[in-house]
Amino acid sequence: MGTKDISDKIMSYKAFSMKNKTEKNPEIVFASSNAAKARRLSRLVSRGELIKIAPKIYTGNIQITESIDFSNIETAEQQLKSCNAFKLPIEGKLRLPTPNGL
Repeated sequence: MGTKDISDKIMSYKAFSMKNKTEKNPEIVFASSNAAKARRLSRLVSRGELIKIAPKIYTGNIQITESIDFSNIETAEQQLKSCNAFKLPIEGKLRLPTPNGL
Protein backbone atom coordinates (compact mmCIF):
# COMPACT_ATOMS: atom_id res chain seq x y z
CA MET A 1 0.00 0.00 0.00
CA GLY A 2 1.51 3.33 -1.04
CA THR A 3 1.62 6.51 0.99
CA LYS A 4 -1.14 8.12 -1.08
CA ASP A 5 -3.36 5.08 -0.51
CA ILE A 6 -2.99 5.43 3.26
CA SER A 7 -3.75 9.17 3.20
CA ASP A 8 -6.74 8.61 0.90
CA LYS A 9 -8.19 5.95 3.18
CA ILE A 10 -7.74 8.09 6.29
CA MET A 11 -9.32 11.16 4.66
CA SER A 12 -12.17 9.02 3.26
CA TYR A 13 -12.70 7.61 6.73
CA LYS A 14 -12.82 11.14 8.16
CA ALA A 15 -15.30 12.30 5.52
CA PHE A 16 -17.49 9.26 6.29
CA SER A 17 -17.37 9.92 10.02
CA MET A 18 -18.28 13.59 9.52
CA LYS A 19 -21.42 12.52 7.63
CA ASN A 20 -22.48 9.82 10.09
CA LYS A 21 -21.18 11.32 13.35
CA THR A 22 -20.98 7.81 14.79
CA GLU A 23 -17.36 7.09 13.94
CA LYS A 24 -14.57 8.35 16.18
CA ASN A 25 -11.85 10.63 14.85
CA PRO A 26 -8.82 8.86 13.37
CA GLU A 27 -5.80 8.65 15.65
CA ILE A 28 -3.31 9.83 12.99
CA VAL A 29 -3.95 11.82 9.79
CA PHE A 30 -1.24 12.76 7.27
CA ALA A 31 -1.11 15.95 5.21
CA SER A 32 -1.82 15.61 1.51
CA SER A 33 -0.50 17.30 -1.61
CA ASN A 34 -3.98 17.02 -3.14
CA ALA A 35 -5.52 20.52 -2.97
CA ALA A 36 -9.05 19.37 -2.08
CA LYS A 37 -7.80 17.09 0.69
CA ALA A 38 -5.48 19.80 2.00
CA ARG A 39 -8.43 22.23 2.21
CA ARG A 40 -10.53 19.63 4.01
CA LEU A 41 -7.68 18.99 6.45
CA SER A 42 -7.29 22.73 7.01
CA ARG A 43 -11.02 23.03 7.75
CA LEU A 44 -10.87 20.18 10.26
CA VAL A 45 -7.92 21.82 12.02
CA SER A 46 -9.64 25.23 12.12
CA ARG A 47 -12.80 23.62 13.57
CA GLY A 48 -10.70 21.98 16.26
CA GLU A 49 -11.47 18.44 15.09
CA LEU A 50 -7.79 17.72 14.38
CA ILE A 51 -4.64 18.84 16.21
CA LYS A 52 -1.18 19.15 14.66
CA ILE A 53 1.30 16.90 16.50
CA ALA A 54 4.26 17.06 14.10
CA PRO A 55 5.03 18.50 10.67
CA LYS A 56 2.43 17.07 8.27
CA ILE A 57 0.90 14.83 10.97
CA TYR A 58 -2.37 15.49 12.78
CA THR A 59 -4.44 13.59 15.32
CA GLY A 60 -8.16 13.35 15.82
CA ASN A 61 -7.58 12.61 19.50
CA ILE A 62 -8.67 15.97 20.91
CA GLN A 63 -7.95 14.87 24.49
CA ILE A 64 -4.18 15.44 24.12
CA THR A 65 -2.17 13.95 26.94
CA GLU A 66 1.37 12.68 27.24
CA SER A 67 0.04 9.15 26.85
CA ILE A 68 -1.56 9.27 23.39
CA ASP A 69 -1.79 5.76 22.00
CA PHE A 70 0.28 5.79 18.82
CA SER A 71 -0.52 2.17 18.06
CA ASN A 72 0.18 2.79 14.38
CA ILE A 73 3.44 4.70 14.83
CA GLU A 74 5.15 2.26 12.45
CA THR A 75 2.75 3.33 9.69
CA ALA A 76 3.57 6.98 10.36
CA GLU A 77 7.31 6.32 10.32
CA GLN A 78 7.10 4.29 7.10
CA GLN A 79 5.13 6.99 5.34
CA LEU A 80 7.44 9.77 6.49
CA LYS A 81 10.58 7.85 5.53
CA SER A 82 9.19 6.91 2.12
CA CYS A 83 8.30 10.50 1.18
CA ASN A 84 11.25 12.10 3.04
CA ALA A 85 8.87 14.64 4.59
CA PHE A 86 11.23 15.17 7.48
CA LYS A 87 13.60 13.20 9.65
CA LEU A 88 12.49 12.23 13.11
CA PRO A 89 14.93 13.64 15.70
CA ILE A 90 14.83 10.39 17.65
CA GLU A 91 13.60 7.25 15.89
CA GLY A 92 10.09 6.37 16.95
CA LYS A 93 9.39 9.63 18.78
CA LEU A 94 6.93 12.35 17.82
CA ARG A 95 6.64 15.74 19.48
CA LEU A 96 3.42 16.19 21.37
CA PRO A 97 1.96 19.64 21.85
CA THR A 98 2.21 21.13 25.29
CA PRO A 99 -0.46 23.39 26.79
CA ASN A 100 1.60 26.34 25.46
CA GLY A 101 1.68 25.00 21.89
CA LEU A 102 4.24 23.05 19.88
